[in-house]
Amino acid sequence: MSAQNRRNARSVASCPRSVIVVYRPHERSGCTIVTDKMCKASSLPLLRWHGDGDHRGTEQAKIPIGDVF
Repeated sequence: MSAQNRRNARSVASCPRSVIVVYRPHERSGCTIVTDKMCKASSLPLLRWHGDGDHRGTEQAKIPIGDVF
């Protein structure tokens, strides 16, 4: 691995990224991806986690589309 590639690998590893996906669910065929965006985790808005769902201890948060796109 070249020195440049090692530097790039370190910079990516030190900066966690998230992929945000906007999708439209369909009853029969699953879902359609409308758009997506990769961004730094640190640039996402502060989330408020809440318990919901069928599994014990499960938490989820929703981000308004306008906060990301």
